[in-house]
Formats: sequence, structure tokens, C-alpha cells
Amino acid sequence: QTAEVANTVNFNSDQKALSIGADKGDTASASAFFNGTIDEVRIYNRALSADEVMEHYLKTKRNIRI
Repeated sequence: QTAEVANTVNFNSDQKALSIGADKGDTASASAFFNGTIDEVRIYNRALSADEVMEHYLKTKRNIRI
């Protein structure tokens, strides 16, 4: 079970928009945008430890058969 909470946070001091999947510095190029699907984005206010990363991975991994 996952709790979802929406918060408004200032991510950087110059107040530029946060972009996920796009390079805002090169918007004229088609390669500036990620060509795919991005899901389950999480932003933390600190670096996660290796144990925390592994715990998150184990809780959210899916068995995918191709």
C-alpha cells in the first residue's frame, strides 16, 4: 500500500520549472524530449542510502514477462 501526498516545494533557488523527461536547455531539438513512458516519479529532499534504494526497488518491482 502506498500513500500519495501532493506538496508544493521550491526545488531550486532560481525558480526555474522542474522538467522530467525534457531538456529545457535544448527545446528546439526533438532529442531534447524522452521518447518513452516515465512512471512512478519520486523526488526526495535528500540522497537515499543504498539500503533505501533497494527497499524501494523490492517494494515496487514487477514481474514482467516478454
